[in-house]
Amino acid sequence: MRAKVTKDGLVETSVNLGSASTRTANTDAQVSTVAPNTQYAYEVTTITTEIIVADITTSASGFAAGDTSGQNTCTRSGSVWYCPILLANSNAQVQGNVVLDGYVAELLNLASASTRTTNSDAKVSTTLTSVKYSHKFTITTEIGASITPTTVTAGSSATSCSINSNVVYCPVPVAEDGGTNDIVIIKDGYVSHTSGDTGNRASNAAAQGAQSFSDVKYSYVVDVNDASDSNDITGATVTAGASIISCTESGGDYYCPVTLTNDGSGTIASAARSGFDSNIGTLSDRTANTDVQVLVTISLSPTAADTTSAAVGGGGGGGSVGSVIVNYLTPEVEEEFTEVPSRDCD
Repeated sequence: MRAKVTKDGLVETSVNLGSASTRTANTDAQVSTVAPNTQYAYEVTTITTEIIVADITTSASGFAAGDTSGQNTCTRSGSVWYCPILLANSNAQVQGNVVLDGYVAELLNLASASTRTTNSDAKVSTTLTSVKYSHKFTITTEIGASITPTTVTAGSSATSCSINSNVVYCPVPVAEDGGTNDIVIIKDGYVSHTSGDTGNRASNAAAQGAQSFSDVKYSYVVDVNDASDSNDITGATVTAGASIISCTESGGDYYCPVTLTNDGSGTIASAARSGFDSNIGTLSDRTANTDVQVLVTISLSPTAADTTSAAVGGGGGGGSVGSVIVNYLTPEVEEEFTEVPSRDCD
């Protein structure tokens, strides 16, 4: 025996009632059976986040789908959301709205979701992508360099964030938003950064909190100056730490991301520049990333004068020898010549 199931939001289907017995008279008892495999109009097999592409299909607490005229509530079974979208709600671009605390609840287009115009149209299987995290942070240093943090937490309960280069995505629940020290940025070689400003979203429907943090400090700053006049020296080569970490020049100072394992008692920074004698400075032995930034000053002295001696020939008979002493101490001093008279040797 077969039955035809028709209901808006489901796929119209002719199903085999299986073991349902036949009735030969109106007085026969009622037959109770099940119409198996009746399909929902739409199914959403995967729900993923923006950029990180984390699968939140089974984490979502709710899901609804439809077009701009209306949404229908979906039901999850296992790892699939089944959606009885009415024909009136599926004759334009079909969208989905996922509900999960820590993410933005908004309408997003379902991938390649075709419209259905009759109940006999086949079931549509689709996915939802690019669900936004509640917060997105862009992180740069005090001199504008992009850095990839090691760990970032946000919210009053220190929710772990996902890191993609220097952009961080954080699923901060609404109840944990807007408190003290909401974001903590940690990277070895830099000073741990804390901030209490993450935007304070009041609901999951609020727009994503997108902020930039551009003041992460390097562990060390080296000031290189001229010992003769204390003026800053630019264009120097500056390194620091046990593994000779290169420092970056900006605004007359040199910024050094010395990691904790490259720091320690007696560890140095060195500076060198043409025209000056090189010199060193001692680091302060930072033992934690939360330690404050340290300024190291290195003074370079101008290179000492060169004195050159050369032999020159004199006048007269054979084999006379003279000497020339050239003094280059300052441009104002003219060259001095001392000539030794030549003598003939018997």
